[in-house]
Amino acid sequence: MKKLPSIYSELENNVIDKVFKNNFKLLSPYFFKLMSEWTIGGYNLFKDLDKYTILIYLVNKQFEFYRRNNLNITYDNFYKDKSL
Repeated sequence: MKKLPSIYSELENNVIDKVFKNNFKLLSPYFFKLMSEWTIGGYNLFKDLDKYTILIYLVNKQFEFYRRNNLNITYDNFYKDKSL
């Protein structure tokens, strides 16, 4: 099976790193706010950050499976199956 293109092939880590380093003063307040709200939201939902991290990992693995098998799935169809 032909490998599907990925956005990662267009991103260069050194360019991204340089942008973050050169604009750290501007970006850091937004980044830390995003990370703290994401962490607090995960804790509020599951009352346990380990559960939240494991769930994020499993959902990511599910999406990787879909991409590898060239499966298109809608948001509604993904959340219709409650087994995960």
